[in-house]
Amino acid sequence: MLHPFHPDKLKSASYEAAIRGRCIRWDEAGSQKETDLDGDRTFTLDPNSIAFVQVEPMFRLPAYMAIRFNLKITHVHRGLLLGTGPLVDPGFVGKLLIPLHNLTTNTYTFRAGEDLIWIEFTKTSPHQSWHRSEDTHPRSGQYVPFPQRKKNLSPEEYFAKASQNNPIRSSIPAAIQEGRQAAQTARDAATNAAEEARRLQRRAFGIGLAGALAVGVALAGVTYQTWSLIQETWTVATSAKELSRQAENILKQQSTRIENLERARGELLNDIAALKKTLSRPAKQSPDPQRDK
Repeated sequence: MLHPFHPDKLKSASYEAAIRGRCIRWDEAGSQKETDLDGDRTFTLDPNSIAFVQVEPMFRLPAYMAIRFNLKITHVHRGLLLGTGPLVDPGFVGKLLIPLHNLTTNTYTFRAGEDLIWIEFTKTSPHQSWHRSEDTHPRSGQYVPFPQRKKNLSPEEYFAKASQNNPIRSSIPAAIQEGRQAAQTARDAATNAAEEARRLQRRAFGIGLAGALAVGVALAGVTYQTWSLIQETWTVATSAKELSRQAENILKQQSTRIENLERARGELLNDIAALKKTLSRPAKQSPDPQRDK
């Protein structure tokens, strides 16, 4: 079922497996690096990086046995993570290729033969094709054997399926590098700004007394022109105010005259109306003295 087998690594419900075989990783430039962990060779797991490692046993799982595995608690306490699948199906043949994540700022070194994972074995229910005894309980459902094409796969075949052989790296170093570049750009900008300020300061000091006098004369000329403009504006404003007052008096006089004319016109109209009324009355006839005689 697994080879080599070390009885001293067997516990009541699990088996301890060590690192041994191929170790594959990619550097920051995307170049693949590989170490054959044999004998006493070591490999270094850098901070914020991923490495794919093989464990020592060669598995030949029978059709009634499944396995699960997880990282040793010592490595978990170091801040390492193991990319584990939920289950290795019965019938699997080959070596496990495990992604090992270092999410810390520490550097860890692993030596070939160092214990890495605990493996749990789970026995499945029997199938009638394995046991023909009449005491065996009948099995319902359909038995699906492990695919032959998935046995004895190499790491390259796993990578081809998972990422089309593209580099597999942690995104954290790239983010750190971008942050460093942004910080460096900010520092360069601050340095350039400070240098420009010093250059302008030196240039201002280099103007000297003549430059200061020229600036003073220019300021005096501007001040005089400004004062003259203020005086002219004040004169115009005063004249405009006087003209406005005179125009207001003229308007008042004209209004008074118009009122008097309106009043006289009204009286004249009344007189004309009275005269018309008088003229419209018939004249009285005087008595004839001859008729009385």
